[in-house]
Amino acid sequence: MALNIEVEWHRPLDLYPGGDGLIYELDWDLLPPSPGIYVFSRHWGDKTTPFYVGRADNLQKRVRQQTNNLRLMKGLEDHFRRGSRRLLYATVITKRGQQIKKVLDIVERAYIEHSLSLGFDLLNKAGTKIRHHEISSCGRKRNHSPFPRLMNVRSR
Repeated sequence: MALNIEVEWHRPLDLYPGGDGLIYELDWDLLPPSPGIYVFSRHWGDKTTPFYVGRADNLQKRVRQQTNNLRLMKGLEDHFRRGSRRLLYATVITKRGQQIKKVLDIVERAYIEHSLSLGFDLLNKAGTKIRHHEISSCGRKRNHSPFPRLMNVRSR
């Protein structure tokens, strides 16, 4: 049975230089202790680039753990030279009968796959980059193909 999943995006939180050995900090009071999805990203001009997509039973607790993840935070620092670093987050609104863990898994996977399909490289899966590849279709009979002219796919 297909689920009708609802997520509510909230105002992005700026990441700023941290103290006590942390690379980045944020205003923890603004991040709820609710289940949801979070995205470490860079904002430059009118573009937002996702860098890491994650899920959390408790956003505040999980994001705090992630700011202690030196490999992830160093990757965020090194990967983007310009622009501000931000935390994007959404809370999940479950409906009757929906299991939060299953819903979070579906949403996280969908946002990772969507980010990769748009050509973004993510630093997910234990600090390793998930690369995308482009497949372009051409030829006189291409209009008979069910596939788009350009596709982005990820490595397995």
